[in-house]
Amino acid sequence: MRYIILLSLFFIVLGCSNNDNDVVQEEEQEQNIELKIKKFTITAIYNNNWRLEYSFDEEAKPIQYFSTLDSINGVKVDILYNDLGQLTGVVGVLINEGQTTPWLHTVNEYNSSNELEKVNRFNENGSAFGLLTATHYQDSIQVEREFGEDGDTNYTLIFGANNLLIQENLESHAWNPNPTVTKYSYSNGNLININEDNGSNIYNINYEHDDKKNPLHPVLTRDYKTFILDDMGLSLAYNKTYSFSKNNITSYNDYGNLRVITYQYNDLGYPISAEVLVDGELIERFTYEYY
Repeated sequence: MRYIILLSLFFIVLGCSNNDNDVVQEEEQEQNIELKIKKFTITAIYNNNWRLEYSFDEEAKPIQYFSTLDSINGVKVDILYNDLGQLTGVVGVLINEGQTTPWLHTVNEYNSSNELEKVNRFNENGSAFGLLTATHYQDSIQVEREFGEDGDTNYTLIFGANNLLIQENLESHAWNPNPTVTKYSYSNGNLININEDNGSNIYNINYEHDDKKNPLHPVLTRDYKTFILDDMGLSLAYNKTYSFSKNNITSYNDYGNLRVITYQYNDLGYPISAEVLVDGELIERFTYEYY
């Protein structure tokens, strides 16, 4: 009888031990789950709740950009790819009272090394009115940008360790007569400083981060140089600041104004929403959706 009782206790203890191990394994599995961004939305409180929506497929490719004030009317840009997954251009339309009209489109060309070489820009009538030409070197890219009313600009992008952009040399041009040197500094995979010197003014932007995964970072790193070059086709380029770092930015000084970003996270440590404050005033909201 004593033997049976001891044997029963042994199996009970063993069962508890197995249950504990199961819990630990489940927690470890949860920690290793990687979510993929489906939609990132910026709502500009300071601008009548103007909304910018960025949509992505399950391979972290941006596929659509939508800018709107009322969820119905606005500008919609579809981002196109070829069978190799290369960004081939965009098609943009204006939406007004449910009716769409052409807005702009771009067509990208690649060289024999599959590097983005040209971005051809066309207006709503299909007429060419802009061209970006890129020449690739081992650690840099020389760019000639002729985009109509935006003016002609020439600049050089210089890359350092891990293929990160470390410097941009912008030559003088119509709307900025001073050559400008912009330097980017990183630490532990995060952008920590941008230093911009145009010869008459020096701007320093310092960034701080949390310790959570930034779901937008894989989007930029997926095809880093292409996304940086194609600043017209890839609408996410307007907000690259939020993609440069592996963790989420919690504060930065935006040309004299301190922006503080407070996040809400899900159980896996991914941001699901955020509020951006300047001098204590709410100016923007972020929302994140995942696959």
